[in-house]
Amino acid sequence: RAWEVLPAGSPNPGTVHHYGAQMFTQEFNGYKWKPFYAMVGGGIPVAEVPVALKRRADEYQVLRTHLEVAKAGKHKVRLKGDSNRMDLFLDGEPIEIPADRTETELELDCKKTGKRQLMLVLQGSKSSGQVSLEALSEDLTMLNSL
Repeated sequence: RAWEVLPAGSPNPGTVHHYGAQMFTQEFNGYKWKPFYAMVGGGIPVAEVPVALKRRADEYQVLRTHLEVAKAGKHKVRLKGDSNRMDLFLDGEPIEIPADRTETELELDCKKTGKRQLMLVLQGSKSSGQVSLEALSEDLTMLNSL
């Protein structure tokens, strides 16, 4: 699966104190996305994802990928990883993730069909382990190329 990441020390709009992780969803021409590939089983080794922004004790690792929505409506995805460290956005809109989970099924409300962007922001001190995202609906496809 193909993802894109923001490289270490990426320029940013400087609004993380106001917007938090959602800052990374803003249109900003300073972002230089780089290709990043998940392992064969779909997992992303967190230790290999660059820290795009380090601010005091906070570190932000930012990944994005795309999905193809065949039919508008609610679609399920499975998110694996420490839910306390993650923020997920569909086309810039936050998706609520329950706390204290290592695996959770989420419902994405896809109002439009076509290619949509998913952004995953990992926060906190760099941890080990993996994160992954899997489409569970037959009308939702994770795109393998950007």
